[in-house]
Amino acid sequence: MSGTRHAEVMEEGGFTIISGRGSRRRPAPPKRVAMHAAAAPSEPLRRDAAGRVAGLMSLGVRVDAAVDELRASALARRLRAVLRGLAHPACERPPVEAIICLGLGSFGTATAPRYQVALALLLREELLGEADGRAEHCTGGDEAETPFCAFDPCFDELEIAFLRSRGCAVLTRNSEGRHSSPAPGGGSVLFFMPHCGRALYSNLVQHNWRPASLASMLVLGNSFAALSGDPGAERAAAWSPLFRALPLASESPIGVPAGSAATSRGGGSGEPLFANAFNNTSLHAFDDDALRALPEGWWERSFEPPPRDGERLMSLDIVPAEA
Repeated sequence: MSGTRHAEVMEEGGFTIISGRGSRRRPAPPKRVAMHAAAAPSEPLRRDAAGRVAGLMSLGVRVDAAVDELRASALARRLRAVLRGLAHPACERPPVEAIICLGLGSFGTATAPRYQVALALLLREELLGEADGRAEHCTGGDEAETPFCAFDPCFDELEIAFLRSRGCAVLTRNSEGRHSSPAPGGGSVLFFMPHCGRALYSNLVQHNWRPASLASMLVLGNSFAALSGDPGAERAAAWSPLFRALPLASESPIGVPAGSAATSRGGGSGEPLFANAFNNTSLHAFDDDALRALPEGWWERSFEPPPRDGERLMSLDIVPAEA
């Protein structure tokens, strides 16, 4: 080979090192500074990954403890009894095939939302069975992709990762409560909406304003009666979906009334601290026979825009326009 310098390629720790051959001096050994410098950025990444794993495990321990506490509680017994009654063959109600959770809150940092997530997981376990593994996000916010999903704009990355690890898909689009029933397989949908705003309930009811859809819905959340209040207007049923739906729905109280002694540890009723997470919570259901007995024109009557300058409760029913 001529005396022209040429390259010899060697591998050193994954780095490619080029050295010349034919020089009079022995080349210095390859420097490792670059290798160490390149490795340095991976240290924070490893620490971040380890921190996320530790955070996920810590959150799992706290949520699992809340699930165990709820499982043996009087609140869970009341809820099971109501669900069993609604599932009785005489009711002719299709079994629950999907659970959609809205407004669970920042359960990674707050106690009440953590109990709400715990109840969602307990409901999934008892109504749908154990999860089949990790659930990825629903593309486009389509809850039909999974029987168990949730949405809250306040979820952080850790909370989203936790929900997915427990088989709960996290919706990617805010539908403002406009979710459909029945489930894709024809079964009932349980909407779990702890302490959501009145507009979300109104949107949900109005979006499903037909007998077959309402009959396949169960809504676990704030009392419809309390949300409707006393509008003080003869025309309230013309603009308020909740007010119009109130006589069509059965309401079974599950949580304790807000402000009662049971909402603090040591209250006279013996209810534990998590009563705060479920005060004024009821399970609502619509009777199929009663819905179908109404004349067709009753369902075709549209909802008028709610007044913007009337009672405070009226203004809460102003529904955002669909995008």
